[in-house]
Amino acid sequence: MWFKKQVSTPSEILLSREGFEKAYREYWKELYGLCYYQVQDEELAKEIIQNIFKSLWERRAKLEIKTSLKGYLVRAVKLEVMEYYRTEVCHNEHLKNYALEQANVASAPGWEVEFKELNGTLNSLVNGLPTQRQRVFKMSRYDGFKNHEIASKLDISTKAVEYHISKALSHLRSHLQEYRTG
Repeated sequence: MWFKKQVSTPSEILLSREGFEKAYREYWKELYGLCYYQVQDEELAKEIIQNIFKSLWERRAKLEIKTSLKGYLVRAVKLEVMEYYRTEVCHNEHLKNYALEQANVASAPGWEVEFKELNGTLNSLVNGLPTQRQRVFKMSRYDGFKNHEIASKLDISTKAVEYHISKALSHLRSHLQEYRTG
């Protein structure tokens, strides 16, 4: 009898530890080079590639790759880099707006009293957030961590980090209406 050897799909290859390790060894350097070319930061490129492989390993059982594994990984790098820049631009825009607001507050009479009151209210609202949301928000806004860094440190997805920050900001906006100008 003649049997055809069954060719494994990329998804099937990743199910075994050996297959995953082989894919890691085979593609890591090339993916790192692609990522580094786009972000021009060694540590950030390493972190992005590490996160992609970590996510791949965690989702291996339910993952269905319809293209080649290399094609899938290259696309993952491109998407992660775009997400990084989108988040970075948004973060920088918030910082710029905050700096402008602070300049306006500093020039207004009686700003110190209003600032202390606002700061107290803000701290109270932040401390009243659910624990995980509070942790994510503080790491983002007080400690200056990037979303992918928070996700890595708290072992949650970048999307979960974005969700918590969005919900926290929405909560703060709705409770700080009296302090808004314009």
